[in-house]
Amino acid sequence: MSLRDLTLSLLSGIKDPRVRIDVSTTIYYLRDVYSTGRVSEEEIRESLYEVIETIIKVKEPDLLPEERKKKVERLVEQFMDAIKLETSRIRIQRVLRGRLMPPT
Repeated sequence: MSLRDLTLSLLSGIKDPRVRIDVSTTIYYLRDVYSTGRVSEEEIRESLYEVIETIIKVKEPDLLPEERKKKVERLVEQFMDAIKLETSRIRIQRVLRGRLMPPT
């Protein structure tokens, strides 16, 4: 699933437009930061976990803590996979740029 589809799915049921904008902006910011390579994957995962857990707590307040944890972990993995797919070209270009440039 694409990052866009995952984000829309996560936000389904959230009526407040400001919250929807804040959450989606945060997710896309994390994608952009990840693409720079300046922040570790673990830091991105932790931030995604925090955002997704907050939304799940609001959307599904009756989930038991263990169920919520499993759901959030599954969603974090899906979001990370989508982020990696969307940023793979940029990250690979950055790594190979120096090796592919002819000497001057």
